[in-house]
Amino acid sequence: MYISSDNNHAIVANQGTEQNPSNSISKIDMATKQVIATIEMGKGAHGVVVSPDNRNIYVTNMFDNTVTVIDNETNKVISTIKVGQHLMELV
Repeated sequence: MYISSDNNHAIVANQGTEQNPSNSISKIDMATKQVIATIEMGKGAHGVVVSPDNRNIYVTNMFDNTVTVIDNETNKVISTIKVGQHLMELV
């Protein structure tokens, strides 16, 4: 889970398990405590961070060896970056 620097949103990785990995994160409005978006991406969403300017969300996907980049305003995936397995083990 990651709280944006403006404290407006909590981003929760829905990791799942290796046998049954999730492929999404949930974006929660901190004022209402409601899920405002569920964003699909690679398998095993795990590590989450939001850029300091709150423009992008970055999520590591443990079982795809990828990092997903999400536009924080539109909640749309804008890029998926393939990374090596060793890098993912460090996350």
